[in-house]
Amino acid sequence: MSYEKFLETINCPICDSEEYHVLKEANYPKNITIDELLEIYRSSSDVELIDQLVKCIGCGLVFLNPRVKSEIIMESYEEAVDLKFASQNHLRIRTFKKFFENWANRLNIIPSKQKKILDLGCAAGSFPKAVQDIGFSVTGVEPSKFLCEFGRREYGLDLRQGTLHEQNFSKEEFNVVSMFDVIEHLSQPGKILDEVKRILHPEGHLIINYPEYDSWPRKIMRKKWPFFLSVHLFYFTPKSIKQILEKHGFQVIKSEPYYQTLELGYILERASQILYFTKLIEKGVKAISLAQIPFTYYIGQTLVTAKKA
Repeated sequence: MSYEKFLETINCPICDSEEYHVLKEANYPKNITIDELLEIYRSSSDVELIDQLVKCIGCGLVFLNPRVKSEIIMESYEEAVDLKFASQNHLRIRTFKKFFENWANRLNIIPSKQKKILDLGCAAGSFPKAVQDIGFSVTGVEPSKFLCEFGRREYGLDLRQGTLHEQNFSKEEFNVVSMFDVIEHLSQPGKILDEVKRILHPEGHLIINYPEYDSWPRKIMRKKWPFFLSVHLFYFTPKSIKQILEKHGFQVIKSEPYYQTLELGYILERASQILYFTKLIEKGVKAISLAQIPFTYYIGQTLVTAKKA
């Protein structure tokens, strides 16, 4: 098949096993081109899963294997332009601000410009903007040139375009490192976690938000779960996220459901790419001028707080 030259096979990043069960076979278009793959691998992609989904026999991790080569995915992320994603920043900022104020209060972390926060995969800067407004010093790292420039222009944030390793941050520089909807996109999550451990203060905290494979929305929606996307390389569970964190020197302190607030019309538009009946609901919502109302929802995201082991 013509697409095979674009693929790579990996071992399980938790237990290094080469053996797996196939949960879903790949269904790539036979003559898919490199340009079509680059279009698919956008960070907020609406393209449902076309890759092979497997489950590790050794530890049970669910992931894509074989998968599109890492360099193709990174090139796509760098050139991603997503105006619709950026249009929801005002609600993301509100959601993040409410979350982080409660989170910091729970851990007795007092807002201060001396407390440095790093947000990996910061997209258009919604989380950095929220924590900066609360009173912390914040830096963001984002591969997308468009989203990075958007956040700098709109909010005056310190956003660095590129990857984490390209930034050369100092040892133990940050009090908090956050990854919202990021770890499932990483081709080498262990390598990133090792670098996070190096740059995180000994008493610092790591925040990871991810779509949970064992969540009840995934079990109910099955193959129509909205997080089954080709851009998501890994599907963690509470067990597997704990395993990979422990492997790279972290311990989980708390795990909890994560709720997001976005415009109802935006949510329905994204959902209609997979749940086709929502297209009718979307049209009805727009017809009665409800598309822009804020809507809080949960479809299986879990937030983990961790510290260095």
